[in-house]
Amino acid sequence: MPADLRPLAVSLGEPAGIGPDLAVHVWQARLANRGLCPRYVVVGDAETLRARAHLLQIDLSLKVLAAEDSTHQPDLLLADDEDPSLLVVDCPLEASVTLGEASVQTAQSVIDSLETALDLTRRNATRGLVTLPIQKRVLLEIGFPYPGHTNWLEARLDAEALMLFVSQELKVAPVTVHLPLSKVGEALAADTIISAAKILHAGLQQDFGVASPKIAIAALNPHAGEGGSFGGEEQEVIAPAVAAMNEQGIPAVGPLPADTLFHEEARRSYDAVLAMYHDQALIPLKTLDFWSGCQISLGLPIVRTSPDHGTAFSLAGKGTARPESFIAALNLANAVAQTRAVR
Repeated sequence: MPADLRPLAVSLGEPAGIGPDLAVHVWQARLANRGLCPRYVVVGDAETLRARAHLLQIDLSLKVLAAEDSTHQPDLLLADDEDPSLLVVDCPLEASVTLGEASVQTAQSVIDSLETALDLTRRNATRGLVTLPIQKRVLLEIGFPYPGHTNWLEARLDAEALMLFVSQELKVAPVTVHLPLSKVGEALAADTIISAAKILHAGLQQDFGVASPKIAIAALNPHAGEGGSFGGEEQEVIAPAVAAMNEQGIPAVGPLPADTLFHEEARRSYDAVLAMYHDQALIPLKTLDFWSGCQISLGLPIVRTSPDHGTAFSLAGKGTARPESFIAALNLANAVAQTRAVR
């Protein structure tokens, strides 16, 4: 199979956060070590990247394309990998950036860069999409009707997605995400859990090459409810969902007590965990590998990954933002794109 010369698309995200720091820092590191990560094109404001590189004292050459040119002439993205310039599809900001302070004045430009990066990926001009963090509050203030990237992608691509968090030691997906803990129990339904398990099972096969995935299903309550003494969700909702999964050809075990589900010996018994809520999934993953975890959106017709951190305003422009999660997201997107290409 000939080499795929298309880059990954990286949406710049919130310009006042660490997204620009990571984009220029990792490119500089890649010039010294091509094996660090695959080639990427940044979709965002070119002047922000220039200014951030200057602030961080990074000697950086940019090759800037207008968004309309990259859309109509996707071959322009197929630059020689020996070219040291960072390729940028320019989505100019409507206002200046103050480090560490998100602004509604730049929020529309952030959305525009997301739309452009997605469009390039949908048109197959790029091999996948890696999204740097956004500041959800300012986007919501201007009417962006989604709580985050994943819901936006579901709407744009007419697909149901599942967030899978990935590290070297663990793969774990939450059924519910940004809900108050008090609302999780009432949000869980057998159909919802089964649907998440189907996406996880198919994603492990399609994107990770696991022929017969084994999925562990976490309980919601302490001691898996202790036979109903500590909560009824296990008996009433989760256990019937697990039985239905197995009947439908999805090998799953559970509900299993979450306090014994993530130690080393337990992790050898499954390929991934389906957790019931956000922190149940993220605490073990970040404890095992705080810096290098990342996220992939399973169930989408495109490859999309992201770092598993936020905008980190306090670190913007200081040169102290650690790049491991972004590098992991780039490498995961590259690996999944390769896996899908041969299936």
